[in-house]
Amino acid sequence: MGNIVLICLLFLAVAALYRWGRPILQALQRFDARNVRRKQEQHAARFDPNAHYRETMRLAEEQVEEITEITDPGPVTRFLFNGEEYDRREDAEAARAAMVFEKARGFYMELDTIYLGRRGRAR
Repeated sequence: MGNIVLICLLFLAVAALYRWGRPILQALQRFDARNVRRKQEQHAARFDPNAHYRETMRLAEEQVEEITEITDPGPVTRFLFNGEEYDRREDAEAARAAMVFEKARGFYMELDTIYLGRRGRAR
């Protein structure tokens, strides 16, 4: 009786692998490609003096909400960012870019405060 259960489980596993094997394999390939790209970027960042600034801007950009497109009951499309409505996407993107820049700038100001604070105590 145990052999029949084992054979049924093995058959179900092979059937599941046949059914969902390709999407799982594709997902693993995408994951691997992202890891290879990330490692290449990290290697290139070692020799780039501006890599730290780009990384800071990327992290600050992740912390700021995206622009939402709002369609009124008519042909008018508005763009919502940070609770304000904008008529043009360019205006909303400019406001978002300014907020990202301020977040990154705040990080460097905090970093200076920490670094200069330690430096002042060492004297």
